[in-house]
Amino acid sequence: MKRRNFLKSLPVLSLPGVIPGFSMHALAGRSLLSMLPAVNTDRVLVMIQFAGGCDGLNMVFPRDQYTNLANARSNIIIPESSILTLEGSDVTGLHPKMSEFRNMFNDGNVSIVQSVAYANQNFSHFRSTDIWMSGSDSNEVLSTGWAGRYLEYEYPGAPNGYPNGDMEDPLAIQIGNSVSQVFWGNDGVLGYSLENTNSFYNLVNGIQDPAPDTYYGDELSYIRQVAQSANAYANSIQAASNNVTQQYSGYPSGNSLADHLKIVARLIKGGLKTRLYLVTLNGFDTHSNQVNTSDRTTGTHPNILEKFSKAVHAFYQDLKFLQIDERVMGMTFSEFGRRVKSNASVGTDHGIAAPLFLFGTNVNGGIIGTNPVIPAVADTNTNVPMQFDYRQIYSTVLKDWFCAPAQEMNTIFDETWTTLGVINPDVAGDCALPPLSVEVLRLKAESLKSGYHSLSWYAKNPSGVEKFILQHSTDGLFFDDIREEKIYQSADNNYEFEFLYKYPEGKLHYYRVKMVETNGAIEYSNVEKLQVKGIGLTIYPNPAKAWFNIRLNDKDTSNTYTVELVSSSGTRLQQLKLRWDDFSAGMYRVDLNNLSPGQYIVFVEDRYGEKFRQKLTIIN
Repeated sequence: MKRRNFLKSLPVLSLPGVIPGFSMHALAGRSLLSMLPAVNTDRVLVMIQFAGGCDGLNMVFPRDQYTNLANARSNIIIPESSILTLEGSDVTGLHPKMSEFRNMFNDGNVSIVQSVAYANQNFSHFRSTDIWMSGSDSNEVLSTGWAGRYLEYEYPGAPNGYPNGDMEDPLAIQIGNSVSQVFWGNDGVLGYSLENTNSFYNLVNGIQDPAPDTYYGDELSYIRQVAQSANAYANSIQAASNNVTQQYSGYPSGNSLADHLKIVARLIKGGLKTRLYLVTLNGFDTHSNQVNTSDRTTGTHPNILEKFSKAVHAFYQDLKFLQIDERVMGMTFSEFGRRVKSNASVGTDHGIAAPLFLFGTNVNGGIIGTNPVIPAVADTNTNVPMQFDYRQIYSTVLKDWFCAPAQEMNTIFDETWTTLGVINPDVAGDCALPPLSVEVLRLKAESLKSGYHSLSWYAKNPSGVEKFILQHSTDGLFFDDIREEKIYQSADNNYEFEFLYKYPEGKLHYYRVKMVETNGAIEYSNVEKLQVKGIGLTIYPNPAKAWFNIRLNDKDTSNTYTVELVSSSGTRLQQLKLRWDDFSAGMYRVDLNNLSPGQYIVFVEDRYGEKFRQKLTIIN
């Protein structure tokens, strides 16, 4: 079986182990596979999240429509003469606080993609962020992230069995308080979190923040020491950091984004095989006081743009100094843009689309798309419409940067997205693979009553294919044939098959389709996992404020349940031991004890070891 065609899911074996400032999933020994990555590449993607919803029209200016924009934004518009011009464009410019980034653009190292969004904008920070992180439609809720699914395909079984002798380094690293959903997989968190710069330097230098001089302080120090000794990735991160003795000296001071990017450059140069990094730039939710009225080129939003420009410029100079610039690409994203018309509070409200940046030596510099059209008369509901779906960016990065093959892309996203020319064509050309014998091969599995699973698969434009073999496994490793289907005549060369399978005893069942070509070659579909559940649980409301309910559907009156509420960084905040009769009419209320707004996970395990996991969003 080809590694790149094997996507495996296993149950989470344990809750995250936590170190102050760090989060990671507990790991449970080597898999039966050696777990080499599916595609061997040393390329790296560094994502910068513009948290809060960036005002793209105050960042990338449609110079050809300045008059209409000034009419719509009379209280925040900057002077036309202050807009930075871009080489090769007479109609688009950048904010004057982005001079360093403008120079990178003029040197061919920045690609601007206009008006990126998703269809049917939600306008909610939490929900929109979830959509961008998960890679879903606006009406679809996924518990995994697009990057998490990519990493699962590349590293089968992860996070279980990692680190190991083939991959000793974190699969992804986020500098921030917790691992975002973008790095969540089906069976756990695939990213490693560094809380801040102090956490990183404490780790690599083997020191800790001082604990209070009390009994509890002694206990805290002991817990930290035990946790640090269990930190599976500490040695590889420390070794990578120690491998670098000199970096670019021009990083700006007092710039947290620059501090975080400097760490990223250090770890890449130091030899970490980590492919994905995520850092965050906060402050973009500018409903009021977006600019200084006395000088509109200054203020909250301009200051953030300046921080970004200086930080990214220094990071790029460091990459060149360290001679790793050809293998690193940066990408920005924000959950949404802002409205065309400013509000009475010298700010802007939630909108639809905004520009997205990609930068690096191997981007195909320039502008993708056209300036958004600004009407002569804009009202409070006038938005920047979408030109490009955000998954076109992700698909381009995966296909043309990480060389993800077609079947891998089909597993990560449910549909095929047109890629964009943002990667240097020569570099993207390195990813060219022989065409697969089928354009799309996708399996779906559903549980039915009475001990049956409904299995259906779809093949689009198969060429030189002799037959399809449906396979079943109880461990996700060793598969048995259960059904064979020959190719039949089809007018449109699309094929659909369905099969009802009475599954054997056991709680876990894995299915895949094996495609046999006339020349004997073999390709595999995605792997579907179904779990036989004896009970049903739902959590509502979600998002929640002061409490949430657990609704139980279980006929076993002797059952017991352990409920744990865990932060996204892995800290266990609550643990409850419940009996069946603790649920009144099948309901149990959990108080949230004034927890801060954010993302949490609810874990439930019954007496038989059956486990459930649900993401919970807490709001004000």
